[in-house]
Amino acid sequence: MDSKNVPVASLGSPTIPQEGLAEVLSKWTGRGGLWEALAAPLDAEASAQWTASDVRARAYRVLLEHLQGSISRWPDRLSIWHDLLPAARVSAKIVRDVPFAGVSWTNTRISFGWPPGKFVGKESERNADLMIVTNLRWIVSELIKVRKQATNLFPDVDRNIRPQLDVAERLLNFEAMASAASTRPSRHELKAIRREGAPWGAVCEVADELISAETSVDHLAARLLVPDDAIRWRLFHLGVLGVLLASLREHGCILDSLRPLSAGAARPAFRVRDKIGRSWELWFEAAGIWSHNGIRAPYTEATEALEGVSRSLGADILLFRKGESALIIECKYSHSKDMVARNGYYQATTYGAEIRSRLAKNVAAVAVGPDGVVGSARFVQLNFGIVGIAAPAFLNQIVGEFLNGTIFAPSKES
Repeated sequence: MDSKNVPVASLGSPTIPQEGLAEVLSKWTGRGGLWEALAAPLDAEASAQWTASDVRARAYRVLLEHLQGSISRWPDRLSIWHDLLPAARVSAKIVRDVPFAGVSWTNTRISFGWPPGKFVGKESERNADLMIVTNLRWIVSELIKVRKQATNLFPDVDRNIRPQLDVAERLLNFEAMASAASTRPSRHELKAIRREGAPWGAVCEVADELISAETSVDHLAARLLVPDDAIRWRLFHLGVLGVLLASLREHGCILDSLRPLSAGAARPAFRVRDKIGRSWELWFEAAGIWSHNGIRAPYTEATEALEGVSRSLGADILLFRKGESALIIECKYSHSKDMVARNGYYQATTYGAEIRSRLAKNVAAVAVGPDGVVGSARFVQLNFGIVGIAAPAFLNQIVGEFLNGTIFAPSKES
């Protein structure tokens, strides 16, 4: 799937920046990295902290739901699978007049003395039947992993297809499957398997989805993550980050990835060098900036009287040059204009005041809400710097004005 064609909103949900999400998926993260990038830090708005494993479980729940129709057409009895599969023997004992690749020199000497007149050994039978067995073993093994991950968080997600899944898992312990290698099927092999008739068409449908989920990060995000209401807000964060990355490049910056994207990291995600040679830190989840710079966070200091409150506050995205300037981006994914305006403004203002007090003298803080909810960009001058609200479509202009310093002029409006 072309990353530019990733669906970025489901029915009734706010939009996610399509080009920005494609930027992050295609250039900066892989399949494993996507789980970590979507893991959510524990904060005032989160009901629970998500790990990468939690995100993977949510994605695999959606995958199992997609696969139910196909898996329901699989056999639900071992006897049916046994009739469908080829004989268990995949290698045969042979005797030849000349040495060959599978010779057993010990058995040859026992049978024919030394020097031998004939040679004993085994030779694998590589044929279409063996191809079906090795491909099926990969499909079933991957499906079991998906089921295990999904049911860890959602125990009933497999309820309608448990008979088929249970039988398929048991099948791995019987010949010819038990002694077979596990081989991910190629496109041509799946085409050949489909010709075998029922239930192989349904098996290949499952294989297609499993292969796409394993090999295409775009497919993973679009097919398995966007439909999840609880994950889209994190995809919005990644989309906004991608818009920022693309904007920095457009304004002549060079980007270096320093670490995988993840929540609550203790160092910046990117190093940015602008066109006049200045070096910047770009943070994704910026609570770690305080410990990274050896400075106590104002929030930590102010809340000492509250037992158990120790985590520093941090903006979703921060472009930062110590002692000089900071562009703070707080992402707010909601249809509610009040949510974007009030919560976004409160948090952007708080982060801006904190950064200005101890880390940078020029501060611009912006709450970014979805296109269609926010229609423009508007800033107001406060004592610590400027604060505003904008749509992702205006980030390119904001980045340009931030880098050249004109954003700090009074009454900024776009």
